[in-house]
Amino acid sequence: METSRRFHRRAYRLVAIAMDQVRSLRARMLVDYFNRNPGSGAYVKIGASRPKIVREAGKDARAFCDCRPATLNDDQIKQAASFKDTLRTLLPEEFELLARHGWEAADGTLCSRFADSFSHKEYKRSV
Repeated sequence: METSRRFHRRAYRLVAIAMDQVRSLRARMLVDYFNRNPGSGAYVKIGASRPKIVREAGKDARAFCDCRPATLNDDQIKQAASFKDTLRTLLPEEFELLARHGWEAADGTLCSRFADSFSHKEYKRSV
C-alpha cells in the first residue's frame, strides 16, 4: 500500500516537472516572438505584485504605484497565483480575486513597459 502511494507521488512529481518545463519553453518562445516583433504583445504572468512588476521593468515602483488605488496584499496575490484548476463554478469572491490580480498584473506590466501605448485604467469590480 505504501509503495503504491509513493509511486503515485513520484509519478505526479515527474508529470509536474514536465509540465513546468513545457510552460517555461512556451513562455520563452512567446517572449522571443514579442522581442522580435515590437508592439505585437506582452507576456503577463500572475503571482507578482504591481510594485514588483514595475521595479522589474526598471521604474521607480513607489512613484509609479503611489497614484494607483490600493492593490492586493501579498497573501491575496499568493492565493490567486496558487488557485487550482477546477471545473466547478467559482464563488463570486474567488472570481473577483482572480480578476483583480489579473488586472493588476496586466496594468502594471503594460503601463510600466509600454507607457507610450498604454495608460492606467481604473479597476472596476467584476461582481
